[in-house]
Amino acid sequence: YGGGNAEFATTIAPLLSELTPAHHIRFFGAPRMTWDFATLPYLIPEAKVSEIDEPLQPDDILKYVKEERGVVYVFMPHRLAEYEMLRELISSGNEAEIHSPVDGRLMGILYVVPPPTGVTTKSG
Repeated sequence: YGGGNAEFATTIAPLLSELTPAHHIRFFGAPRMTWDFATLPYLIPEAKVSEIDEPLQPDDILKYVKEERGVVYVFMPHRLAEYEMLRELISSGNEAEIHSPVDGRLMGILYVVPPPTGVTTKSG
C-alpha cells in the first residue's frame, strides 16, 4: 500500500504496538481511513480497538474512557475539532503529534491516557 494512509499507519504502528498491552485504542479516522486498513491489523494484530465513526459529541466522551486500561485516542487531521473537545474534558493524557518524515505535514495526533496503577506496557 502507498499514500498518506500507509505512511500514517506505518509511522504509528510501532508506537501503538508498545502501548497495546495496557491500552485500548480509540481510532478516529473515518471516513478517510479505518482501522481495517490492512497495515494496522497486520502490524498490531493484538490491539484492542474501537473505531469511532460518527462525530464525537460532548456527552459521548466519558463512555469512551476505560477504567481498567489506558486509552490511546488516535485522531486524523480531519477530526481534530473532536480531539480539541476530548482534550478539554480529559486532561490526564499526553499528546504526540505525528508528522510525515517526508514532508513534515501533520498526519494525526495520539492522545495517550495512562492506565491505572499496576498495568504496564511491553517495556514496563
